[in-house]
Amino acid sequence: MVTDSTWQILDKSNNSAVATTLKAKKAASAFVPARGSQALTARQKRAIEDDKVSSPSKKQKTSASSSGSHNNAPIGLVWDADNHSCAYDALFVILHDIWLDNPRIWSKWFRDVGNKHLTALSKGFKQYLKGELSLEDVRDSVRHQLHIEDPDAFPLGDIGASVGRLASEMLRTSHFIASSQLVCTTCDYEGAERDHRLGYVLCPAESQSNSRSTSKLVENLSHEGRNPCPECMGNTTKDVFYNDPPKLLVIEYPGSSMKTSHKIKFETDTGLVYLHLRGVIYEGGYHFTSHIVCNDGSVWYHDGISTGHICHADGSLNLMTDQAMRTCRGRKLVLAIYAQD
Repeated sequence: MVTDSTWQILDKSNNSAVATTLKAKKAASAFVPARGSQALTARQKRAIEDDKVSSPSKKQKTSASSSGSHNNAPIGLVWDADNHSCAYDALFVILHDIWLDNPRIWSKWFRDVGNKHLTALSKGFKQYLKGELSLEDVRDSVRHQLHIEDPDAFPLGDIGASVGRLASEMLRTSHFIASSQLVCTTCDYEGAERDHRLGYVLCPAESQSNSRSTSKLVENLSHEGRNPCPECMGNTTKDVFYNDPPKLLVIEYPGSSMKTSHKIKFETDTGLVYLHLRGVIYEGGYHFTSHIVCNDGSVWYHDGISTGHICHADGSLNLMTDQAMRTCRGRKLVLAIYAQD
């Protein structure tokens, strides 16, 4: 239990999270990546069957760059050189890979969050599977929604966005998903449970960034209570907890020495629930990139500029040390994404 810390809740008025708004550098060349179609992987075809959607169009089955050796690779996004898109690319490729595990279940969860941007993303993913849109079309449509709502936080042109702010906005809920309770450290007093603003994106206060790992961080959501016990006037703690284990969780911890756990455990009345690491986002040189962790533990590198649609194999999560996970091709870790199977 942490007794000397508070949690920072991300909202529109607080833009101190990871990744300060990026003023991206102008591209050194006039190269604009092509926005073509890609062949579907075997995994995507299985997702189509599971979701009972129509077969991909002939156009989508055609690819100039795909090959059999990349059939199991996650699909990447091509960076937009006119409206720098790296924050969206880095986050959306991870969310797409998670969604692809079970489109029906994840589409329902995306809707149930009660966030129009997340719902639009899910609908776009399904349209991509049907061959109606490219992933770049999906990204640009959601980005346009965000820009209309908050042009300062989600600008167009060569000024980038904060990936932490983007995650916070995409996963903002329309309802409470957590509660808090005042508990006395001396007597048996326990206050009434109250709604708490804890959400799916966690950004710990500086004093909590000393947790040994991301799993320990989530275990210790409590902090010192501001008010004394009403019965004995002793010290109190404010216990904070999710009402149900979150199906997806983003933890933002740039510059921290915390170990990136491979899974996070929640204890419930019916047993243990695990969230597994599914992606890590890195920042450096005014640019975001990502590692996608598939459900089989394989790790794939994505950079919208250099890898485009085809992610590059980067080993196995089980063989990757925490030190190796802290940096990726000269960029530093800023946030991790976890999801239930």
